[in-house]
Amino acid sequence: MLRAAVCDDQDAELKMLNKLLEHYGKKLRHQTLETELYSSPRALIRRLEEGARFDFFILDMMMPEYNGVDVGRVIRAAGLESAIIYITASPDFALDAISVHPEQYLLKPLDPQALFYALDSACERINRRSAACLSVRTRGGTELLPYPKVVCVEHVDRIMRVYSEDGGILESVYLREPFEKLTEPILGQPGFVRTHKSYLVNLHHIRTFLQGELRMDTGLLVPISRRNAAEVRRTYLQYMQYME
Repeated sequence: MLRAAVCDDQDAELKMLNKLLEHYGKKLRHQTLETELYSSPRALIRRLEEGARFDFFILDMMMPEYNGVDVGRVIRAAGLESAIIYITASPDFALDAISVHPEQYLLKPLDPQALFYALDSACERINRRSAACLSVRTRGGTELLPYPKVVCVEHVDRIMRVYSEDGGILESVYLREPFEKLTEPILGQPGFVRTHKSYLVNLHHIRTFLQGELRMDTGLLVPISRRNAAEVRRTYLQYMQYME
């Protein structure tokens, strides 16, 4: 599912953008599009501070309190690589907008086809990034973590925890599918192996083999079951030879 946030202080513009997104969402083949509307940039910023995540932001440039560039800076400061599409009646802010790397800068009156082209471009980039990332559905939205940055994936009480190389932990919503099925795409990535029925690790982040467990380069200790110990060690040695 793709999530979009639209912010415009003009009610008529907000409704128009919502209809265009509804139309665009109906044409998506393998994904659905969920849209949240904001008539106040402050309200959108508050949602971001609460941890909300979006794939697209469609922002009016001229708004009270915060202009579109201000909101874009908040988005980037939160570490989000989401697509930002600006819609404005004036090109005066175009140079300022470059600092937040927008997907597109569209002038009013808005050409719907130009918006759809911008969304197509953003979707293509999102799909490329998603293919190289582990997607984790959290309470705050879907988080993408590049596979090389994944240290370990743990299953506990129908929750998936993903440990990243910077020490962060992503915790999924309640899992409705078996952990084994959900982690099949991860095991299909180079360098990942199952150490235990509830654990997968990235071989690249192993520091030390201990008795019955692994010490990862973040200091995390991960158990190895007796059943999997020989296979993990063999796979690790093969991986290291390949890396050389």
